[in-house]
Amino acid sequence: MNRRQFLSGVAGGGGLLLAGCLSPEYTKTHVYSAGETMIAGPTVTDDTAYFTIQVRSRDNKSNAGTLLGVDLTTGTRTAKIPYIVEYASWERDIPLQSTRPIVDDQQVFIGGRAPVAYDLSGQELWTVDFVEQFSAQASLRPPRVTDDTVYFGLSTGDICALHRETGEVLWKTSLGDGGISGWKPLEASIIAVDTSGVIAMLNQESGAIERQRTFKRGGDGGPFTVGSALSVRKDGVYVEGNGIVSRFGRELQTTWTQPLPLDWAHPPVITENNCYVIGEKPEDSTGYLYKVDRESGRLEWEKSLAAKLGGWEAVRAGDQIYTWGENQESVGVTTLDGDVVYEIPFESQIAGVREIEDGVSVLTTDGELFKVS
Repeated sequence: MNRRQFLSGVAGGGGLLLAGCLSPEYTKTHVYSAGETMIAGPTVTDDTAYFTIQVRSRDNKSNAGTLLGVDLTTGTRTAKIPYIVEYASWERDIPLQSTRPIVDDQQVFIGGRAPVAYDLSGQELWTVDFVEQFSAQASLRPPRVTDDTVYFGLSTGDICALHRETGEVLWKTSLGDGGISGWKPLEASIIAVDTSGVIAMLNQESGAIERQRTFKRGGDGGPFTVGSALSVRKDGVYVEGNGIVSRFGRELQTTWTQPLPLDWAHPPVITENNCYVIGEKPEDSTGYLYKVDRESGRLEWEKSLAAKLGGWEAVRAGDQIYTWGENQESVGVTTLDGDVVYEIPFESQIAGVREIEDGVSVLTTDGELFKVS
């Protein structure tokens, strides 16, 4: 069973067990109601939450949507931009969160089968058909944006770089054949993992592979999965795949590995001294939090969250970690000591959670936007 099947099967089983919680107190503020079904988001930039709504089919291939920007302080809408983007429809399920809008310096970039770029006045900058140019069904996960370049990880196992103003393809580099599950900039390089078992460091300017390691495939396809997004810090790279959390140094040497009894896990949450991993055990499909020493890789403890989990990441805000179930209507809050603080109920499914200055922004699938602190 793959990660997506796990995430789509978490509807049963209820929410967090609240016995022994530290505090039931929190502030949940309703910020905005879109009045439409949400597609993907939110992304938070300069106290504004951006997300996409209003999908309708066009010839069973193209989809139309609208990007909304909402000021999290006042609840006023700051942007409304109609757009056209093509979503992949194929045998391999790609989550709509891979098309979460990324907003940078008054420009927005949306992934998919044919990614698009707009400025926040609504002027289209470019669109690129990945199927036509690269034989790629879609981009995986939202893009990464630097001063002049937009980077995409493709379903074909390629990383590509586009000029952010024109959409011109600057380079394309193949890492494997499984699909790029995670990539992040690190100074003048890009670190990327492919589900075929490749971790590589690429030059941002040329796409040349500076360092690469390939790990032996496992029985279910490889050490990395579609959920193996990276946590990149100056001291190295942290990644979880198939129940093993690893730290790689700046030269991609293995610093340590720590096997965990998990069927799947969120990308690691990194603090000053520790690496936290949240996932589910195969025998009971129950969420667990693991604390691993960042320097040595030593497992410090595991604690049950008494919850079925979903989503594509755990979000740290301050000294708390926020998790949610894809088919649950609540967000769970846990301290860095592994204590369940409370759960926050919502009237519809959770679509996305993003860190803000004093808590998190929560978007539901029916287009309701909240702040929680």
